[in-house]
This record gives sequence, C-alpha cells and structure tokens, in this order.
Amino acid sequence: MGYIQAIVLGIVQGATEFLPVSSSGHLHIVPLLFGWNQQPLPFDIFVHAGTLTAVLIFFWPDVCKYTKGLFTGIKRLFKQEQHNKDTKIAYKILVSFLPAAILGYLFESRIEILINSPKIISYFFLVTATLLIIANVLKGKKNITSIKWLDALFIGFAQAIALIPGISRSGASITAGRLVGLSRKSSAKFSFLIAIPAIMGGMTYSIYKTVIGDFVLFLGPYLVGFVVAAVIGWLSLKLFFSILERAGFEPYIVYLVVLFVLLQFLL
Repeated sequence: MGYIQAIVLGIVQGATEFLPVSSSGHLHIVPLLFGWNQQPLPFDIFVHAGTLTAVLIFFWPDVCKYTKGLFTGIKRLFKQEQHNKDTKIAYKILVSFLPAAILGYLFESRIEILINSPKIISYFFLVTATLLIIANVLKGKKNITSIKWLDALFIGFAQAIALIPGISRSGASITAGRLVGLSRKSSAKFSFLIAIPAIMGGMTYSIYKTVIGDFVLFLGPYLVGFVVAAVIGWLSLKLFFSILERAGFEPYIVYLVVLFVLLQFLL
C-alpha cells in the first residue's frame, strides 16, 4: 500500500465514520473506483483507531463522566446502593453495544459475502437515505437521561444493522433514537457515544483475527492512515453537529441518492 492510497482512505474513513453515509460502504467502493486492491486488515485497524481517537477527544468530558459512572456503579452494586443517572447511562451504552457484538460474531461470513458485491452495497446506501428521511421528519424532544433500557437495546439493534456495508452506523442508530423520542442532537450524541465500545470491540476482534506476524507496527502508510483518519474524523464530528443544527439530515440524504445513481453507471 502506498502513501497516496493511505491518505485517501484515511480521509474516507475519517469523513464517513461519523457522517451518516456508511464508512464501511465507502471503504469498499473507493478502492474499486481507483482500481486499487482492497486494503489489508491491519490498515483498517489503524484507521479505525484513528477515528476512535477522534471521537474520544471530541466527547472527552462525556467519556470521563460515564467511565467514572461505570466504575462508581460497580462499587455501589457491591454496597447495594442506588445508581446515579451517569451510571445508568454508562450501563445503557454498554447494553447498546451487545447486539452488534453478538450479531457481528454470528453473521460475519454472510456479511463478508455482501462486501464482495459493490452493486448490493450501492442499494444499501439508499436504505441509509431512507432511514435519514425518517429521522429528519420525526419530532422527538427527549434527552439522553430519558433513555430506557429497552430504548437502549433497540438503538443497539439498529447499530448492529450497520454491520452491512452501505448502511450507516450513525444513520441507523440516530434514526432509532429519533423513533424512541430523542431530539436530533441527543440521538446523535448517544449514537456517537455507543460508537466508542462498538469501534473498540471491532478493532479488538480484528486484531484477534490478524496473524501477529502480519501486524507490522510503525509501517509508514498505516501510521499516515491513522493520523489522517483521526484529524478528519474530529473535523467531521464538528461539521456534523454544525450541519445538524442548520439543515438536519437533508444534505446526507441528497448525497446518498446521488451516490447511488453514480454508482449504477460506474460499477
């Protein structure tokens, strides 16, 4: 893998991991459009580590608050004391991660079949556009503290659907959040918070699958991909919340529909 490919794919990962347009779909479509071989698994791990770094930095106060709530809750559990709201939210974030972990493990081979079909991926971009249309028209006003256990599980199952390339993780989970009554901003924030254990879990599993001898640290293009994905990921988070306040999900809906049409001619 060369530096140009690493930079391009780092930008793609950073820009699309958090914008509701499906990073996995783009990471499989872009190499095809440029005539590149699919990037090796270690590179995917590096760029996902980059976007994980971005979301941790962007939501650092919340990460600290809910991590503290998690460990405080464990202590209170042994003392049989009542949990506070931060602990409850931390637990609900973990509950939301479980469906993706279980379904990803059970259906990995079938998902990989879809990955090899760019035409099918292009149709799932339309599915994401449809989800965003739903999210755009709903009128929920609740905040994160109002999320119930079943709501968290429902949002987690929506996130798991995004294991299919072309379906946006954030798009699916934000739509689920809107369906249970969350405001646009709250559903987006909860979506990105539950992305943290999801990305960490996916990276851990990918590392487990990778032969250690093939996981070459300090390889230039991999590190370039990591840095680019982290920087672009942080910028895309700022861009997302800025656009969300002014235009909702409409720009992403238009982008996905146009992308689908273009891919019908290019693939």
